[in-house]
Amino acid sequence: NNLFDDAGRPMSTGTHLFRHTYGQRLTELNIDDATIAKLLGHRSTASVKHYRKIRNETLETETRAMRKNMDAMIRQVISDWN
Repeated sequence: NNLFDDAGRPMSTGTHLFRHTYGQRLTELNIDDATIAKLLGHRSTASVKHYRKIRNETLETETRAMRKNMDAMIRQVISDWN
């Protein structure tokens, strides 16, 4: 009850915050849109796009191998310049 935003106003939380977090976690588990919509009680899959905002940690993990390969290719190009 003693949570305040940057402007000093009391913050409130509702169940929607937990619902949205649950939706995001389901997308991170690569669950299909139809299942996510059903679990969240949506009539269609149209609103699932709002949960598909990728977190920085997930983006970093899922692109690590690709970035490592690209780094190796760049290092090879640079070494060929010498």
